[in-house]
Parts: sequence; structure tokens; C-alpha cells
Amino acid sequence: MITFVIPTVGASKNVSRCVDSIAGQLSGEDEIIIVHQGEDNPVRFAPVARLFHVSEYGLSNARNEGARLAGNGIIAFIDDDVMLDKNYAASIRKHFSRDISALCGRLLNTDDHSPYARVHDDKLIAITYSPARLKRCLGGNMVFRKEAFLDVGGYDRSFGVGAKYGGAEDIDIILRLLHRKKHRVIYAPDAIGYHARENRHKNSNYIEKVFNYGMGEGAVYAKHFMEKKLLVLLAIYGVEIAKPFIKLLSSTLAFDVYGVKVYSGILKGRLKGFFDYANEKKI
Repeated sequence: MITFVIPTVGASKNVSRCVDSIAGQLSGEDEIIIVHQGEDNPVRFAPVARLFHVSEYGLSNARNEGARLAGNGIIAFIDDDVMLDKNYAASIRKHFSRDISALCGRLLNTDDHSPYARVHDDKLIAITYSPARLKRCLGGNMVFRKEAFLDVGGYDRSFGVGAKYGGAEDIDIILRLLHRKKHRVIYAPDAIGYHARENRHKNSNYIEKVFNYGMGEGAVYAKHFMEKKLLVLLAIYGVEIAKPFIKLLSSTLAFDVYGVKVYSGILKGRLKGFFDYANEKKI
């Protein structure tokens, strides 16, 4: 049985569409849990969903609370602005009939069903320490066995929207699963969620977003390298610094002012996150 956990904040109109996309797929003791952050009144939901409030803001905190309340052994964390494909639940049941601990689903743009992230292709693969594979795991569409989720302590509340390090909570928890070699994580392209196309063109909010997520990425690699002393993690971080640096140079030479802002934001975020985390932990 599956528990769908939907974190939300404010009077979001998206969450009703998200719930509707799930409701028709429920079977047996499947359930939907909405975790609303803050004290303001959310929109009304269909009775099919259980609604809970948490006073403390933070995406990771809300997800952890949903997991605590979950009554089933499989937990699907779905962002409130994602709508699920009609075959989503069937795909999850199929994959979790095998020996896996977690699944990273696919996100497609709602308008034309193209990949929301470039790495979201149609190949079923195992998630490893490879950066290209890790980046297939986006927090808006991830599924865990509850026992595996609890085994690694859930989401780190230091990461994610509303936290000091405003992203990469998804990479962090997957890395913690990979460290425990008994856990197997896959990317399943048939576990599809639909998300509105992100406006990445001359958008100041997007620049802020990539900086915050970069902060999270930098902090995640500092955390895991210092804890596990795995050189592969430091090598990955080096790659993640080199890529935006090269893009920044290319944008500068092309006089692409917006590109300079985007890639300098990513680079600054990844550098600041790494060194802030290292200094904070005094490691």
C-alpha cells in the first residue's frame, strides 16, 4: 500500500489538482496526506485526503512529518505543483515488488510532455554516485520504502526550501542510502509526474533559485565528503564547480549578460554552500 505525502504552504490552488490526479489511482488502504506549513488557512480539499498542519516552515520538515504519519510501507513524496500520470500508482507497485529501497520518478513539462530536467530520459537505471545519475532524483517526485527512509533518518532539515541550505535535500538523502550498501535506488521513467514548464529566461526568481539550490549542493558535498572521506564525492564536487565555471566563461565571451548571472549564481552558490557548511561544522 502507498501513502502519498504532499507538502504545501499557504492557500495553494495547485494542491487540489495534485490530489485529483492521485485520487483515482487509490486502491485498498492507499492514502493521501497533505502537510500544510504555517497557520494560514489552506484551500479546501476533497475528503479523500488527510490534512495536517505544522507550524514550522521547511520542506524537509513537512516531508518528515508526513512520513511519521504514514500508515503504509511505501511513501511517495509529491510536490503540490505536480500532477501524476494515470498509471503512476501501478508503476510504483510494479517497481516496489522488487528489491529496491527508493525510486526517483520522471518529471515532464505539462504543456508538451518534454523532460522537465534534461537528464530525465526514458531509460530505467540504477542510481549511483555518478552526477548525471544523482541529478535524476528530484524531490518533487521520489518514493521510498518507509523502513529505508527511517533507516537513514529521513530528510535532513538543514536542506531544502525554507532551510539554511535551500536545496539538494534530494541528493543528500539518496547519498545516505547509497552509503548503506544494502539500499538499492533506481530511476524509473514510467513513474511520471507533470510539472508546469519553468520560466528560465530572463527571470530573476530563477537566478535566486539556482543560487539557493547551488548552496544546497555545495553543502551536501561538504557534508558527505567530510563524514565519509570518499574521494569520489570530492571529485563530483569538482565537476560540479567546473561545469558552471566553463558556462560562465562561455557566456562572458558571448556577451550573454543573463547567462553570466545564471552561471555565476550557480557557481557562487556551490562554493558558498561548501565552505559555509565546512566552517559551520568546524571540519
